[in-house]
Amino acid sequence: VGTLWIGPGDGERPDEWWVWDIVIDESCQGRGLGRSCMLAAEREASAKGATSLGLTVFGHTPAARHLYESLGYGVVSMRMSKTL
Repeated sequence: VGTLWIGPGDGERPDEWWVWDIVIDESCQGRGLGRSCMLAAEREASAKGATSLGLTVFGHTPAARHLYESLGYGVVSMRMSKTL
């Protein structure tokens, strides 16, 4: 029904983990699977010694942004662009 890829970030901060990719098949979205995956990612990262878990969320996915915010993730940086 989907994939989740997590792991340490760069070699300088092995305690800062990252969600490299999370995909829930479109036919399975809206059932809480994304939330369950993120909670599992947090548990696994913490068990491996992570002190933080970061991710990138794109502006064209407001449902994903809402999920991450509801789980306590906050904006650290923002990249903006304009179509010309």
